[in-house]
Amino acid sequence: MAPQPPPLDEQEWADPSVLLGLPGGNVNSESILWYFMNSIFYDPISNNTVVAQDAGRTNNLAVLNSRKNFESLLKTKDGTAFLVAAEPQAPGQPWVIQRQFRTKGTDEKGHQKMEVRVTGTYYTVGEKILMSPNMLDILQARMLSITTNIQEFFELGRAMSHFAPATGHTYLPPSYEIAKAAAAPGSASRAGSPGAESVVEGSQIASAPAAQASMTEYNDDFFMSTLNMVNKYGHEFMDENPLQGEPGAFVFTSTKEQVEARNKAQAAARETGATLAVPVKSIEAESTVSTAAPTPKSIAPEGTSGPSRKGSIAKVPKLPGEKRRKSKGLTSPTSPTGFGP
Repeated sequence: MAPQPPPLDEQEWADPSVLLGLPGGNVNSESILWYFMNSIFYDPISNNTVVAQDAGRTNNLAVLNSRKNFESLLKTKDGTAFLVAAEPQAPGQPWVIQRQFRTKGTDEKGHQKMEVRVTGTYYTVGEKILMSPNMLDILQARMLSITTNIQEFFELGRAMSHFAPATGHTYLPPSYEIAKAAAAPGSASRAGSPGAESVVEGSQIASAPAAQASMTEYNDDFFMSTLNMVNKYGHEFMDENPLQGEPGAFVFTSTKEQVEARNKAQAAARETGATLAVPVKSIEAESTVSTAAPTPKSIAPEGTSGPSRKGSIAKVPKLPGEKRRKSKGLTSPTSPTGFGP
């Protein structure tokens, strides 16, 4: 079965060889209708063919060489005719041709009039002739495009909607994968906690592509900086010098030099098998930073005497018949009330 040709409003026509035999050799006022009569949009049984054949038989050059006279005869006949509807007002503007179905009638006063119904519109682009689509085709195409876009939007929104008890309803890109976000740096510490999946879904969306790229690509500069940090800070630990105090007034328990000295002493003690006792006074003397909020006293290390807990000890009931022994200490001096003469 032969393929069906596309509709006329989806085609264009041009034949420069036809213009060579027309007045002026280009598209102008006297050649536009003759040029159009050779196109695929022309109807051979229209009134244009009838008027042209009649003028050719009678050798009526006044009609054949003048578009104005040619169109004047067309407007007096019933039936289909192709007439120029608009002329270009500046270079580059198109010629507009209408296909009109003309019928004679009478008005309310009995005068004859010509009723015109436009059944097609055509225009030129240089030497090309094209057909304008009708309003119904334009509206159908626009409505189809709108409904298609709305349907795609709802399908995309349905695929992007996610719900988690911690974050509620969220929308994620359709190509986003939870596994990539879970493998991102910083998400490992939260992977095993309750609601980790929702945290990953809600907070790792923007950093997932960058994190995935940083894990798959090798970077020499980053590797060397990591080695330098290990060599410089590899012997330090977070719990060696804990903070003490209150929020807004935190201070270190010991200075860096004292921590290093203590570590060396402990290492030497482990080698000799001796027990190291750290005095409390050296630790309490370090918290001398002046702050706005009071700093609580430090807790003494193991093996040393800590702060007194006298106030927290419950009182022991006194046995019956037991007398309390009086203290024989020095009596406090009394201030004189007056001086003699």
